[in-house]
Amino acid sequence: MSHLSWKKLGVVASSLATVAATTLMATGGSTLASAATSKNLTWGITSNDPSLDPGLVYAIDPNIITAAMCNSLLQFGPQGQLEPELASSWKQTSPTTYVYNLVHNAKFWDGNPVTAADVAFSVNRIASPKLASSLLSLLQTGNLKKAVVSGKFQVTIELNAPNPIAQDLPATPIGQVVEQSVVTKYGSAFGSTPAKSMCSGPFRPVRYVNGSVTVLDAVPNYWDAAHKPQINSITFEQVNDAEALIAGLRSGSINGTYDLPARDAATLASDSSLKINQVPYGGDINYISPNVEKGPFANPLVRRAFNLAVPRAALASAVDGANGRPLKGIETPALFTQNTALYMAAYNALPNPATANVAAAKKLIAQAHATGETVTI
Repeated sequence: MSHLSWKKLGVVASSLATVAATTLMATGGSTLASAATSKNLTWGITSNDPSLDPGLVYAIDPNIITAAMCNSLLQFGPQGQLEPELASSWKQTSPTTYVYNLVHNAKFWDGNPVTAADVAFSVNRIASPKLASSLLSLLQTGNLKKAVVSGKFQVTIELNAPNPIAQDLPATPIGQVVEQSVVTKYGSAFGSTPAKSMCSGPFRPVRYVNGSVTVLDAVPNYWDAAHKPQINSITFEQVNDAEALIAGLRSGSINGTYDLPARDAATLASDSSLKINQVPYGGDINYISPNVEKGPFANPLVRRAFNLAVPRAALASAVDGANGRPLKGIETPALFTQNTALYMAAYNALPNPATANVAAAKKLIAQAHATGETVTI
């Protein structure tokens, strides 16, 4: 995700059981020229985690920041495929074992080499209760057990059980590497300020005001000569109001964003000073997750009835306009980057209707003896 590959920035907005059909990048056409000339970029975001520690970052916006700061073992390519980063090669040697061979020349911002010990430490600290990382649930989903140093430039990741999700984890924030000695030095204060942060990516923080702004400067003599930064600095400015974000784009004070609601992006499509890039079926969705342990939704018949009664297409249109799409499942087709034909066939076969079937829903409610029950969403 580093090397400015995070420039695949876009905006996703969606509704209940729906997905925005477009991922949007709105960039001031007139400001792109000035950004290219000054080589300074200001990017609008709507959220920021209270740390520069990649181990404490989970949301999309903050991960965009740490992805520019911190190299991962692997990274996702333009089509979602796994590509090398700190690991030059890798292989699965058993159903529960992955071996990663590291590049030999990676360096942290302080000039120290990125070692196999740093990599193993960075992965293992996610599982530490002391860190209380939001990434722990993702690590557990992939059944990741531990990372061990298996050679001078080699790390082995072991799983508790076979799990196909595990192959992708080194390209997520779980795979972002920090310097062990610096984390040990600062303890829980690691990542609280630019001076108490240490990664090996192409940009390093020089200013950080939580809830307001993060400024990254390009790293001089960045170790990966093939992917040197093409701009001098990036300012991530937190803007919580869509109207203010749009005003910033139009005035040129903000060069781009991926946090515009899809409906606003559609409105801005006619503005010649802005450029909007679109990706069908963006990855963000909205959905309802009911309490299935008590109350009416504990009955699977009620859940099926509710599923039939939801007017997905109408909701998608009402919230996102032409950019809204109803979803058949929790994952969007944009995530089917491997075995696409197989996944699409299964997705298309799912029974969830785009339009509501209230009559069928009422029959299920009657079967569940739930007629007259009230639920609060």
